[in-house]
Amino acid sequence: MVEHNIFRGSSWMIQSMNGDFRYNLLVDNINEAFFRYTAPNTRIHHNVLVNVGYQRQYSPSGGLYFLGRATGLYNNTIDVGGKRLGWVDYSAIFPSDGGSARNNVLMGFAYERPTSVFAAPDGPNPGQWAAADYNCFYNPDTRDLTRYESSGAGFGAHDCGGSAGSADPKFAQARAVPFPFGDGDIWLRRVTVSQILAFYRGMYTPASGSPLIDSGAPTDDTGGARNTDIGAVGAGNAHPDDRFGIFGR
Repeated sequence: MVEHNIFRGSSWMIQSMNGDFRYNLLVDNINEAFFRYTAPNTRIHHNVLVNVGYQRQYSPSGGLYFLGRATGLYNNTIDVGGKRLGWVDYSAIFPSDGGSARNNVLMGFAYERPTSVFAAPDGPNPGQWAAADYNCFYNPDTRDLTRYESSGAGFGAHDCGGSAGSADPKFAQARAVPFPFGDGDIWLRRVTVSQILAFYRGMYTPASGSPLIDSGAPTDDTGGARNTDIGAVGAGNAHPDDRFGIFGR
């Protein structure tokens, strides 16, 4: 179990994950990947992955790949920063054979040539997602983006924006660029991990009218209520797994 941490400015940021990775903040993968290799049945959920300080005008520079069989990727917010931070090529997510990708926000890509966010099931990642749906894509800096390179029954059928496959998630606050906390304040413990996580929770909380609220996969609902949001942070009916950024409270 890996939870309630901040990882910042690393190459191969999370390597060979095996287990449950949740409620973490990942900032600036310098090269190659936020996640590189997972064991079968790893769960990656309710995390915020952001780029705030590095341009990526080289390849590879990816998001999540070499994912083990049946990896669960759900309720994450992935915001790579738009054109000014330069994620202009390279697919972000490679297949997990038999895995599920749902309830994720994927935004800030600025592809300059036809590229998919979810790569095709070939190359270093054979196999295919079993399901990919109830995700929200918002990438206004490009017209060359495809959500899913390959499709299966129901892939993207319930994504935000309907047939357009795109919708503004309407977060409560504008994204912070560059990283809003000074290195010295962190080293001297003037700013705590819980404070930084809480700051990002506030930033990526869906505002009133957001298409993310209570719009995730109904199979993730609990207690008989429609309470699954899309993204790492919830704002509608309370869900017991909505715990990003509340560490220390």
